[in-house]
Amino acid sequence: MSLAGGYSQSMNDAVQNLYSLDIPVIVAAGNERADACSRSPASSPYAITVGGTRNGDGVYVYTNYGSCVTILSPGQSVLGADYTCNNCSKYLSGTSLATPIVSGVAAMLLQREPSLTPAALKAKLVATATVGAIDFSGLPVQYRNVTPNKLLYTPGSCGGVFNALGKGYFSSPNSPDPYPGNISCLWTITGVSTEPVQLNVTFVNLEASSDTLKVCSQPSCNGSNLLATLTGDLGNTSLLYIAPDNRSSLWVSLQINSTNTGNRTGFQASFITTTNSVQPVAPLRLVGGSTLSSGRVEVQYYGVWGTVCDYHWDINDANVVCRQLGYNGTAIPFTRAVFGEGTGLIWMDNVTCIGSESSLDQCPFNGWGINECLHSEDAGVVCPDLVQPVAPLRLVGGSTPSSGRVEVQYYGVWGTVCHDSWDINDANVVCRQLGYNGTAGTFGNAVFGQGTGPIWMDNVACAGSESSLDRCPFNGWGIHNCLHRKDVGVVCQDTMEPVAPLRLVGGPTPSSGRVEVQYYGVWGTVCDNYWDINDATVVCRQLGYNGTSRSFGYAQFGQGTGIIWMDYVACASSEPSLDRCPFNGWGIHDCLHSEDAGVSCQDLVQPVALRLVGGSTPSSGRVEVQYYGVWGTVCGDYWNINDATVVCRQLGYNGTVRASTNAEFGHGIGTIWMDDVTCTGSESSLSQCPFSGWGIHNCGHYEDAGVVCQVPLRLVGGPTPSSGRVEVQYYGVWGTVCDDDWDINDANVVCRQLGYNGTARASTNAEFGQGNGTIWMDNVTCTGSESSLDQCPFNGWGIQNCVFGHDAGVVCRDFVQPIAPLRLVGGIIPSIGRVEVQYSGVWGTVCDDYWDINDATVVCRQLGYNGAFRASTNAEFGQGTGIIWMDNVTCASSESSLDKCPFNGWGISNCWHSEDAGVVCGDTGQPVAPLRLVGGSIPSSGRVEVQHNGVWGTVCDDNWDINDATVVCRQLGYNGTVRATTNAEFGQGTGPIWMDNVLCAGSESSLSQCPFNGWGIHDCLHSEDAGVVCRVRTTALFPPTAHATTTVSSTKVSGPSVLVPGIDDTAAVIGTAAGVSVSVIFVVSFAIGVVMTSFLCYISKRSHKASLHSNPATACGMVVTNRNMVGGTMEMNVYTTHPVMYSNGQAY
Repeated sequence: MSLAGGYSQSMNDAVQNLYSLDIPVIVAAGNERADACSRSPASSPYAITVGGTRNGDGVYVYTNYGSCVTILSPGQSVLGADYTCNNCSKYLSGTSLATPIVSGVAAMLLQREPSLTPAALKAKLVATATVGAIDFSGLPVQYRNVTPNKLLYTPGSCGGVFNALGKGYFSSPNSPDPYPGNISCLWTITGVSTEPVQLNVTFVNLEASSDTLKVCSQPSCNGSNLLATLTGDLGNTSLLYIAPDNRSSLWVSLQINSTNTGNRTGFQASFITTTNSVQPVAPLRLVGGSTLSSGRVEVQYYGVWGTVCDYHWDINDANVVCRQLGYNGTAIPFTRAVFGEGTGLIWMDNVTCIGSESSLDQCPFNGWGINECLHSEDAGVVCPDLVQPVAPLRLVGGSTPSSGRVEVQYYGVWGTVCHDSWDINDANVVCRQLGYNGTAGTFGNAVFGQGTGPIWMDNVACAGSESSLDRCPFNGWGIHNCLHRKDVGVVCQDTMEPVAPLRLVGGPTPSSGRVEVQYYGVWGTVCDNYWDINDATVVCRQLGYNGTSRSFGYAQFGQGTGIIWMDYVACASSEPSLDRCPFNGWGIHDCLHSEDAGVSCQDLVQPVALRLVGGSTPSSGRVEVQYYGVWGTVCGDYWNINDATVVCRQLGYNGTVRASTNAEFGHGIGTIWMDDVTCTGSESSLSQCPFSGWGIHNCGHYEDAGVVCQVPLRLVGGPTPSSGRVEVQYYGVWGTVCDDDWDINDANVVCRQLGYNGTARASTNAEFGQGNGTIWMDNVTCTGSESSLDQCPFNGWGIQNCVFGHDAGVVCRDFVQPIAPLRLVGGIIPSIGRVEVQYSGVWGTVCDDYWDINDATVVCRQLGYNGAFRASTNAEFGQGTGIIWMDNVTCASSESSLDKCPFNGWGISNCWHSEDAGVVCGDTGQPVAPLRLVGGSIPSSGRVEVQHNGVWGTVCDDNWDINDATVVCRQLGYNGTVRATTNAEFGQGTGPIWMDNVLCAGSESSLSQCPFNGWGIHDCLHSEDAGVVCRVRTTALFPPTAHATTTVSSTKVSGPSVLVPGIDDTAAVIGTAAGVSVSVIFVVSFAIGVVMTSFLCYISKRSHKASLHSNPATACGMVVTNRNMVGGTMEMNVYTTHPVMYSNGQAY
């Protein structure tokens, strides 16, 4: 179905009802360039939601997107019936055209498998879709990773004719499921005259004894017309066939003689028609980078995307890639899959460009698909500035919009310009670029105030005729010898049209409503074509608000009247007013007032208060928020523990028990102020979280949200912070707990609530001194599993029969997290960025007061990098949000973690986020967590331990299997895996359990690359510690250096004992039972012409010696045969006849 409109719960309920009747529902995502999760029925999880693609497998320009989209199919220029006559047709576009294509494929699958449920049908469509084939560059950046890149795949049919399609794909019947028996199919591929057809067979899985796939130059498919015969299981492949003699046709014949094909799935192939004389340039794209100009290099060959191996990858290769993609400077090459591992084919290897080639496929390389690489070796690049886009400018600090300090944006970061060489020519370029028609003056020495952050440009030397400032000669981005006291400014002549006034109409608050603009004294509306968050941002800024919650279309705030002044508005978000954005022109549109655009702005200047209502304690209740002096409720849509955490923190509580929905604490009255709240949990107030907008909702008070916060606790009177008398705060008053029934279970809850990782003991009889005031709790009987003390059964607040001589106390063990975790945010590669630290589960930033290279060195070492290039200040990598955890950090550089350095104390600072500290670390590779095996009887077996943040810990055995063990053994250098072990077979470890629910595929290069819960997140005990038994190397046990020079007498060999070194520190087991023979060569050098009759061998650490003669098996357990004289060296084959193990050059 294809239905337009906003979100509707009743519509989604209808889809769910059909789903419960086993009726699949396939719906269009919509054509508003918006999040499909905000539309119905596209947002229903029970629907198959279809997005659209355009010609060339790009994303259709108007399609909706986001995580609610299930799959995409062609939605541009689809030939369909036209209602104007019985035989009329018309090319149409939109997701309404993409949806029937998916419905047709669904019908084919249901015809083949009538028992498919709607869920199984959806899973089958997704599982068979082509992954990664769609170019998502047309989507907003924040939606490119959440929208599924899955292109509809149509199951193969038996034969067909393809006429001059340019390129296409086909496969065996029922593909990717097993093909039917006893069939004969013929595909004809015809291109354009003089343009030979090229066929690429990418997968073959046929019954070798009876089934064949033939590629032919004639329909007869025999003799000289037969180009190839394929059969058997070739798996994923790339077999290229070109029609001979410039023929424009190929024929593909599939002959299935078997009746039972088992699990054989046939073949898959693609074709293309190209001009014989010119091979088209292979397209490139960058994937996985933090910006459009960085990422893993992928190349498309015959319609299939693949990666490039990093062998010989250097600056010359990277420069060719960036030039081909339109970038205009020196590139930075990256290896070892810095931007993530690709999937599918590795198209190119050993690329050796000289740097002047116009495209990557012109450089020498092995040949398409010829490589010996893994995706862990995928190559990447970071390209410099684009040729076409202009670096944005703005004027800051002036008394009018046409004057101020010049600031330029590069890689998303605003910075200033130094006044060295600055003159009127440079100022003219700035004013022209900003749309002014002249320059009144130019200024240096920070006349308009000193800027912050990077100084991007220096020694600018414009001629005055350039179209933008970044086209003028200058030192290079960020290369300067200036301070901000030399920031330049300009005063431009402002003869532009005055800014068109705006207003918001029809919203529930002054900060939301339908956008109306005044032109020549007449108010009119704005059409919602292309309307998005960038346009809304400009509107809100122009109206004086400091943030934007959301953009709206479809006359969300009611239809306007009169003129529609603006259509197809396409702001970049940096414009000073809406009329400075590109649009059709005043009054030029193709809209109705049902398409009027609206916005919801965030007015964070207005303080927003919270309260909890209806709970049995002050720390629980319905959440109510005050906006413009009016109290209202919060809707429970999307309400979860992250939102509750922000509420509890804002109200001063130090923890959250749970989030509550469905009006658990009673129905509120009046306004519902907030809906669709989606906090990350780190915000300092609820109004900082994304939500629909003030008063915008689709809820009733029966959905009111609530929270249960943890009642504050503290320990008083103890000799350490982790011990003392337990005191609890109720209605703002601190009081004690009576020790009646007080035991280790109660103490466990207290210590856990306070963040400690264990309890030493429960204390009674006022061991830590008598309290005073109220005794709040008595007869506390916790089970030990409660998250906070007030969740345990007790008499009731203030109900007790105690005196202060019975105050309860605890002695807790050390904190769970001895090391505060770090991360780098906002950098273009993982090893640079803003420093953020986690304390009490909340991420925050570090102030740059006293920040220097010593502090940066500690940060980089803690994160696993091998050095620090420099310390960064003034929010070079963007301003953070939330708490500033650390200030005045003064490391000596030798500390093991940042929280070991002196600083003010957690959360104590006098800073702004404009002072956020950052680092540039010296190793651009992703750090790999080190491993070791502990507790085994030999070095190749034991309990797996992993090092994180400098601390060793164990791995829990939940889901632990041979795939995980294979990755561990490979990372440790072993060449195989015997088995995975569980239940602490090699003894229980101590300390943190770092990893749980590890789910390796077996191909990862290190254990830390496998999916798992997250560092330190588990539900395990050390009795569940995982282990492995690895297979050791059995080849080249004795390298050529294993020899000893001897002295010779007339009857026997004497001299130094021959000590056989191992190949490395890894143990090598030669045989596991008597009689197992492994051939090795043992070389002893001696004088020419002397017969060697015996030598000494070591078979234990205690150096037990025995003679080894030419033939018999001796106590050494070795037999010598095939002695040969080669110059002054005798070579002998030595065989073991019982178990012998070598490690570190010693025999055991």
